[in-house]
Amino acid sequence: MKSAKSLFRKQHKIVQQTIPQQVIAEESRVLVETLFQQQEYKQARRISVYLNMQGEIHTHSIAKDILSSGKQLFVPKCTQDKMSMVLVQDLKDLEMLPKNSWGIPEPTDERQDCFQAGGLDLIIMPGLAFDHQGNRIGYGKGYYDKFLEECEQFRKVPFTIALCLSSQYVPSVPVEQWDRKPHVIIVAQDPVIIKRNQ
Repeated sequence: MKSAKSLFRKQHKIVQQTIPQQVIAEESRVLVETLFQQQEYKQARRISVYLNMQGEIHTHSIAKDILSSGKQLFVPKCTQDKMSMVLVQDLKDLEMLPKNSWGIPEPTDERQDCFQAGGLDLIIMPGLAFDHQGNRIGYGKGYYDKFLEECEQFRKVPFTIALCLSSQYVPSVPVEQWDRKPHVIIVAQDPVIIKRNQ
């Protein structure tokens, strides 16, 4: 299975690099508008969203909306094998975040993490590809699977929503038993909303 996942990732990273920026921008707009209509987003007070790298859905407008709505924004802070979700105070703080080696804005200083704040209500999850059964394959580090295990130990498991470009939506992705499905996947085409079987 590991070799199947590795091959799949290699192929889809190439696909991701060929998506025109205009398509990403337009589909991002559709996805963000659809996200804002979801009750889980409207009701959440503490939200984590990834800050995108080149070739991913543009999430900056989501981060700005969270802050301007008076909600608390948490963003990933990663080490080699672990991800924590840390607080971004305001729009100025968001704009001042330094970029890491991937070109992604990421905090480098000590900050309050989501568990100190009481746990997250909602996570906006990234992914390399998603399938018709609601499965997700990430970039290979297992950050989100491990983080959701931490949430279970904290006894507050957040709702999870993934945003998916049309080109990322495929018939099937290779998965293993510990891989986590998002509760909801919003696909740009139409847009389609896929809900996980509870």
